[in-house]
Amino acid sequence: MVPMQRSEYLFLRRKYEPSSVKLAIIAESPPVSGKYFYNPNGTVSESLFAALMLQLRFSATSKAVLD
Repeated sequence: MVPMQRSEYLFLRRKYEPSSVKLAIIAESPPVSGKYFYNPNGTVSESLFAALMLQLRFSATSKAVLD
């Protein structure tokens, strides 16, 4: 079986995408860098954390404030 191209699976899932997102589920394993999304000692400028806060339109001064 030939693996699906990225454009093919994006096409298949597109019809299931909601017009607005009400819930974001983030699944991440701890990276080698130690910049783990759920680590409250990390900085708010870490890529994944910053991107999610931007999407939520939330301005966090630290990760610990979300505990």
